[in-house]
Amino acid sequence: MINQPTATIFAGVNGAGKTTLYFLAQEQGINLGYRINVDEITQSIGDHRDRQTQVRASKIAIKMRKVHIDDKLDFNQETTLCGKSILNLFNELKENNYKINLHFVGLDSPQTAKERVKIRVAKGGHDIEAHLIDKRYYESMQNLLKVAPLCDEVLIYDNTTNYELIAKITNGALDLQKNVVWFNNLISNKIQQKPSQNYSYDDEYSNSSRFKPQ
Repeated sequence: MINQPTATIFAGVNGAGKTTLYFLAQEQGINLGYRINVDEITQSIGDHRDRQTQVRASKIAIKMRKVHIDDKLDFNQETTLCGKSILNLFNELKENNYKINLHFVGLDSPQTAKERVKIRVAKGGHDIEAHLIDKRYYESMQNLLKVAPLCDEVLIYDNTTNYELIAKITNGALDLQKNVVWFNNLISNKIQQKPSQNYSYDDEYSNSSRFKPQ
């Protein structure tokens, strides 16, 4: 029997801490498959501030993802969960019998995200315009609600101060582990706590590799 392929998705607004969460998993020896990261591809092929380089990197990432999905290979990637095509990605993964593990990293406000991005820029990282962060902060929250039913497991972290697992969704049911204002206000009132009928999964839940932020 062929093993079911796994897609591990790290999601959240710019500056939330998606990349750091990935490296925490790496440090704990968890195999997340091939890494497809647009920012890293951009830096490897040219100037990350150049728009044409960014577009080229995005096209490379899309091709890499297509190859992995066609060949049913494990992979991981980061996303802000924004844009018109994001739901299509999750639907495509389900259609190709992928196990989808989503790790969503949230912050208490767009301002916190902007401050994190400023710190990143000061260290030589890429910048994001403030108005885009404002837009993506709320859009990522709303799209979380849309893609959650397609995922086998959703782990939700608050990284306003330090990484902390605050909720998980398995078999469509929300297990709220800690009350956090941004999550309660923006998300939890739209996800029913156990038992849930709105968030039902097609596949029976099976345990996936987990890691615990230190």
